[in-house]
Amino acid sequence: MTLKNKVIATIFAIIIIVFSINTWKLKHQINVLNKTTIAVKQDADLRIGRAETLTTDAQNKIKLMDQQIQDDIKKHQALVEMYADLQAKYAAKGSGTITVPGPVREVYVTQEGKPLELHNMPFTFDDFRLHVTGDAITKDFKYTLNQNFEVQIAQAKDKTGQYQDYAELYELDSGINRINKLEITKFQVIKSSNIEKAKFRWWDLKLDLGIDYIVLKSLNHSFGGDLGLSFMSYGKSTGLTWRFIRIFAGVNTADLIYGLTPVMYNIASPLPVVSNIWLGPILGRTFNTHENFLGFGISAIL
Repeated sequence: MTLKNKVIATIFAIIIIVFSINTWKLKHQINVLNKTTIAVKQDADLRIGRAETLTTDAQNKIKLMDQQIQDDIKKHQALVEMYADLQAKYAAKGSGTITVPGPVREVYVTQEGKPLELHNMPFTFDDFRLHVTGDAITKDFKYTLNQNFEVQIAQAKDKTGQYQDYAELYELDSGINRINKLEITKFQVIKSSNIEKAKFRWWDLKLDLGIDYIVLKSLNHSFGGDLGLSFMSYGKSTGLTWRFIRIFAGVNTADLIYGLTPVMYNIASPLPVVSNIWLGPILGRTFNTHENFLGFGISAIL
């Protein structure tokens, strides 16, 4: 076997190994994700309600907020970026015995001129939130409590970039009309301080292995493999989106090749578990025949 063929075989073997490892990792991560998703879904189905997310202009919702909040938002010349409306219901049932201070007394009424002892004296009470039944003699007491609530949450950003958060809590009647505004005694907004923003890196060396499809100036075309090094990038450190100025050297089926990939896009970046499949245009030259070529390549960072 010639040296060139050995180099070709070695590069393709490395490429196959790298992509096999990535494929195995992907399958393993998908299995873990599926198991986690099922567990989370089951827990969520039991513990929380579902939210409907609508894409609309949150600024238009300011008119639904309390007038004092509207005035404050206008005072800060702020723009409402987020608005949430939540309705909740609380239901409870209970029973017990009424405690009456003092000695127990018999209760009599007159019937046909004769005293008659009462053994029960039922009573009821109803409004839109509470249903009560009981007995004044036996001291039994039962209730059913149903309450409906509405929570409004809004976030506004002023011209200086500062955020103001607002919340309102109302009790609703049976017709889902606001009847009482409850006092919120504590309202905290906690944001993660380690949320990384995408940025451009002028010096970010990344070594990768790739597979190329090239078309020579003579219109002959072939596949090849290469080893490349890129110098710049854009994105988050946990998942880059773009890489720039990648030089490479490798082989195709007939010659040694070298060249440049101006830009590469991580086609796996939108996916939840994979972030290492890069695609980009290539231009280069063959080493022995000195023929220019164009094409595209796909690679994975080592």
